[in-house]
Amino acid sequence: MANVVLFFLLVFGTAMRETLAVLCQQCNGWDGLYPLRYSTASTCDNRNNQCQSTQFCVKIIDNMAPGTNYGTYKSDCFFATQLQINPTNLTNIVNRQCYPFQDGSAPVKRYYYCFCNDRDFCNSAPRIEQLPQTAEFKDPVEPQHIFIGRRDAVMKNADMPQEMQDDAIELAQQAIDKFRLEKNAIQEMAAFIKAEFDKRHYPSWQVVVGSNFGSYVTHETNRFIYFYIAHIAFMLYKTGI
Repeated sequence: MANVVLFFLLVFGTAMRETLAVLCQQCNGWDGLYPLRYSTASTCDNRNNQCQSTQFCVKIIDNMAPGTNYGTYKSDCFFATQLQINPTNLTNIVNRQCYPFQDGSAPVKRYYYCFCNDRDFCNSAPRIEQLPQTAEFKDPVEPQHIFIGRRDAVMKNADMPQEMQDDAIELAQQAIDKFRLEKNAIQEMAAFIKAEFDKRHYPSWQVVVGSNFGSYVTHETNRFIYFYIAHIAFMLYKTGI
């Protein structure tokens, strides 16, 4: 009898866990240098814009045209376990995975659907950008215009020897990989890059990391760099002790 009760509890407990709902962000927003940044176009800063799903939260990211330095997205609830990623391909959804999606229109519309269900508001920006990409569109897409797992650096301004520039980009990429899941990821990345750059190229380096900041700095000659990786900006410059 005890075994039967234990079996019932295990099965019932599993079923309960599977049907627990997750809160999802429900809004339209952007990453990068969006031209309407200071307008009321984004609703993703308001956590009250939410929905509830027993399946997945989703972030639908627009595959922007080449040369665009921002990306738009829609966060919402998703109530199915499969996604029709194109007119002939139905795939099972896996937690914390992104899928290229294209509709049957002419010209074809292309997006990335990113799913998660392991915590409330898991589809809120910017953490969804950490999700891995499971596949690619058949037509070539330049990585720098994909806001999922983009690894190429986009240089904005540099007054620095090439070897130092390479170090800065390498350390920024390492910082993303190392701290992207941390609660204070931006601060941890900045601290990591500064410590490593001080070791390699002597103090005192200043490091700014983020997606929305202004700056006006004075630096030593040949000791300044400013670049983007995905939607994250990195600025390094050296000042005298």
